[in-house]
Amino acid sequence: MSASVRIACRVRPFINSEAQDDSVEVLDSTSVSVVNPQDAAKRFRFNFTSVHGQDATQDQVFDRDVLPLLANVFTGHTVTIFAYGVTSSGKTHTMQGSLEQPGIIPRVVDALFKRKEAMHQTKVLLELSYMEIYKDDVFDLMVSAREAKLPVREDGKGKVFVANLTETPIETTEEFDTHFAAACKGRSVAATNFNRASSRSHAILGIKVTVKENYPGAPTLIGKVNLVDLAGSENNKMTGNDAVRMAESAAINKSLSVLGQVVHALNQRAARVPYRDSKLTRILQDALGGSSISLLICNIAPGVRFKQDTLNTLNFATRTKEIENRPVVNQKAAPPPPLSAKTSQSSIGIGRPPRRGSMTPTSSHTALPISVSTSGIPVQSRRMSFGARHVSAGPSGAGSSVVGTSRIQPPTHGRRASSVGHSRRTSVSSTPGENVVIGLTEKEVEAKIASAVQAALAKREEELKEHALQEVQRMEAERRRQEEEQRAEEERQRREAEKQEELRRQEEEWQRRRAAEVTEDPRSGPPSYSSVATPHLKNFDETIGDVDMSTPLAKRHLELLRRVETLEQSRDGPTDMEVAVAMDYATRKKVAKSLIKRARTYQNQNDLASALQYYTKAQPYAPDNAKLQHRIDKLREAIETGRPFIPSPTPEGGRYNNDSLAYRSVATPARSVDVWVHWQRSRMGWMIAKM
Repeated sequence: MSASVRIACRVRPFINSEAQDDSVEVLDSTSVSVVNPQDAAKRFRFNFTSVHGQDATQDQVFDRDVLPLLANVFTGHTVTIFAYGVTSSGKTHTMQGSLEQPGIIPRVVDALFKRKEAMHQTKVLLELSYMEIYKDDVFDLMVSAREAKLPVREDGKGKVFVANLTETPIETTEEFDTHFAAACKGRSVAATNFNRASSRSHAILGIKVTVKENYPGAPTLIGKVNLVDLAGSENNKMTGNDAVRMAESAAINKSLSVLGQVVHALNQRAARVPYRDSKLTRILQDALGGSSISLLICNIAPGVRFKQDTLNTLNFATRTKEIENRPVVNQKAAPPPPLSAKTSQSSIGIGRPPRRGSMTPTSSHTALPISVSTSGIPVQSRRMSFGARHVSAGPSGAGSSVVGTSRIQPPTHGRRASSVGHSRRTSVSSTPGENVVIGLTEKEVEAKIASAVQAALAKREEELKEHALQEVQRMEAERRRQEEEQRAEEERQRREAEKQEELRRQEEEWQRRRAAEVTEDPRSGPPSYSSVATPHLKNFDETIGDVDMSTPLAKRHLELLRRVETLEQSRDGPTDMEVAVAMDYATRKKVAKSLIKRARTYQNQNDLASALQYYTKAQPYAPDNAKLQHRIDKLREAIETGRPFIPSPTPEGGRYNNDSLAYRSVATPARSVDVWVHWQRSRMGWMIAKM
């Protein structure tokens, strides 16, 4: 049976001196959102077993996350609850609390004693231990003065324990309060810029619960609850620590770093997990990847100055929840019951009436005597009788009865005269003719039956628990899978929306720039030609004279083109060629594709003038496009002659580029070379002018 580490997240309220913001937001009872420290416009979402907001009380945290785990302690399991977080995030308040708001530790003790009182027919013993790990050394807090460092050992079964650690029996909550208050005075604390009583060590409080059922042969169950208050990681640039505090902080950060390495190694299923690199991870080995039922309470602090620490804490909790533990029952088998004098007499048949069907022995063979004292306890003799040998008593002397002669009897029909265990029949009598049988007493038989029944019930209960746990894990895995799919879909939609927004922004930027650079004629509709088209429009006067007056639309467009040329010559600012030269290749390619696409739209609508205008505007962005130049010439010829425009097929020696709408020549024709040379000269001139 395996179980993942449970994660509970708790957000502490703002302190009076802190500026309030929405850097940490509790979305629901199982998810929390934090701002991205690198980009305030983005947020990260984390899902855990439970999430408690700033208004959560100590009662709510205990009742929801801790109390359901305590029943496992009385069934022989180990439960480990530890608080993790940056300094001043509220770990000690969550674990210890105050007189007005008791924390997890006093509430756990109170719940254990209440359950003990309810178990009337069971003997329950509670033992308290308390230690701290200061600068990677273990000290016992239950002794009055700090003594030698305690070694961390491992028993024959692989269980890690602290040698010579004091375990004090406690009978009431008042006794616990007395011991706990005295032990807390010995814990290492100091003031920093963030916390007036910052913990300078990791503290581990253990309560061992020994349960002994009140029936013969019942095993002893040994459960334990470990309550761990981890010291917070610190940024020495912000805490204002002196040399002593710096050494303590270095030890704290190192042990927490090893803890993170252990979690990472367990997630990666590494061959070596660095438990031995720190005393903290060595002691918590059973809670991380071992046989304990574990709960991690990650405490986070709101506010902008803690945003990176908060993100680190939540990332650690996310990695920890993937760790799988395998809880086992810790039990000790009951010793065999002692053999009393009365039981000894009954076991050999003294004082017990003869059973029906017992055979009367005949005295044909003589056996060595077995003496029985007057107190009923048999005296050791030189020889015993075995198998189905029946022994009859004969006179031996005063004050004792002596077993007489015996003879091996043949087995009767349907029944063996001798068998293994308590089926062996031996008649012993203090007087001639009296027969008794050696066997188990009724209490022993009932005890064995009760033990077998209890074992069967315990096995069945364990099977049901394992089945229920597997079902819960399956449902949890399904829920996680659905959440992952939902997050992936949301991420895909977000990226798609960002992509569309970026394209829209680029389009708007291009339109804005073109609106600032290109002069528009309100009567012509589409924007006017740029100065790049000027070399192709030098003979407007001659061209207009040759146009047939039966095509007034063509004549009007040519007049507009002449006006555009005049406006372009008088307009200041960068030309399309200069703008294209300033762009990189990918941007020029996108602009050319956009203009060609719009030109084709006008071409399909038989608006040849507008199509020619956009094709000409696209030329500076694709100067080596032979097909584009060819189409511009054909469109200009169609407009000047008034003939319909028929797109020409793909010229020989060329191909369409799959990633572009434009046509590119494989063997560059002379026209393409001229356009390329003209583009290079314009680019060099623009760069010289900029210098």
